[in-house]
Amino acid sequence: MVSIEVPDEKTGIPKLKRMNKMLDAVYRTVMQKGTDFDTLPGSSKPILLKPGAELLARHFDLVADTKILNGVEKMEQEVPYFQYDAECRLYNAKGTFVGNGVGSCNTAEPQYAHMWVFLEDLPKTIKNPEELETREIGRVKQFRVPLSREEAFGLVNTIRKKAKKRAFVDAVLQVTSSSRLFTQDIVDSKDDDDDGKGSES
Repeated sequence: MVSIEVPDEKTGIPKLKRMNKMLDAVYRTVMQKGTDFDTLPGSSKPILLKPGAELLARHFDLVADTKILNGVEKMEQEVPYFQYDAECRLYNAKGTFVGNGVGSCNTAEPQYAHMWVFLEDLPKTIKNPEELETREIGRVKQFRVPLSREEAFGLVNTIRKKAKKRAFVDAVLQVTSSSRLFTQDIVDSKDDDDDGKGSES
């Protein structure tokens, strides 16, 4: 059985109180809604975005080392499938490892598995566009179509970046104990580093 070292009550509790007070102050006075965090209907906590995670990392003098650990690349099928798993390891100012986070992303996720295109960009394989889901952008109709082979290859860099971003945000939430204030956006509804390929936004 692994034993947990219990900190001294006289120093441990005041330290926790100071850290929580500091986090609250950064959240209230420094972080900006829509840039560092956002809200989603039905979520009990704000969503921590990448810029907000970077701000917290700088505030606590944390250095991130984020790497892709595993990759799945199925290019032989009609629509290629890509998946990447990443880990972010955080170090303090002295270079001591303090915690990690993990993240994953793949082209089968809803925001990548389909894309919105205009009528003139519809794939020739689609014979009945009237059966497709539609939306209007500036009074011009768009159609929701499955991801094409060409677009799938164009998403590779986005998928890798997204996996690393999720790992970074996860690590910051855990190491700074900021999960008491924020949660992580699983579907990345407010994506701060997406290049937009294949996106449903």
